[in-house]
Amino acid sequence: MSVKIKIDSISSVQEASLAIQFGADALGIICPKIEVGHSAALELTARISAMVPPSVPTYMMTGETVFEDIARRYNFIKSAGIQLDKPVSSLTYRHLRQLLPGVKLLQVIEVNGQGCINECKKAVSEGADMILLRPAAWLPGQVLGRETDPDYLICLTKIVQQLLVPVYISVAYPPSSFLFTSELVKPFGLVVDQMVRTNGKLDTRKLKEVLLNRHRNKAFEGQGNTYI
Repeated sequence: MSVKIKIDSISSVQEASLAIQFGADALGIICPKIEVGHSAALELTARISAMVPPSVPTYMMTGETVFEDIARRYNFIKSAGIQLDKPVSSLTYRHLRQLLPGVKLLQVIEVNGQGCINECKKAVSEGADMILLRPAAWLPGQVLGRETDPDYLICLTKIVQQLLVPVYISVAYPPSSFLFTSELVKPFGLVVDQMVRTNGKLDTRKLKEVLLNRHRNKAFEGQGNTYI
């Protein structure tokens, strides 16, 4: 089965429609840092989540770490899952699991060496349903050279092999590079953001290159897990 492709930082109905049109398997939707009571931006985020078909899971991307803040935004947006871009406490996990039992929790972990394997295992033991691995130096819009770094790839491979939950890997290089990453590491899925954008906007040509080429290249054969 082909590796899943998740498109992050979706910020409009048009972007969501375009990603779905070309075969995105999941979407990460930007969640604004604004109070629910007076937020047109939150209303837009909720509309994006509502228009996406159930077959394409949506994840509310949030940097919030306090349960009440996460839950307040989630209850407004109602996405299929929550992408936790920062580490959260075991108490936050426990509250999320208790009050949002059907919501998938995707925890972002920065890869900064072999020690992050224990961080991943800890997140899973506390309640994370999935892990998203991101280079420690990752910044939005930054092109990274980690995808072909042997030590980095070895670390990713160990994490994927040792965890019993689906693992996504954030990639920033063009397809010719991350195909190499996918073939060696065999993750559940790849997450792309700036790589499929031009001047901050989703680029149709780049989306096609990423989403359509995976069906023609065996390097995109991932874990073969149907879990999303």
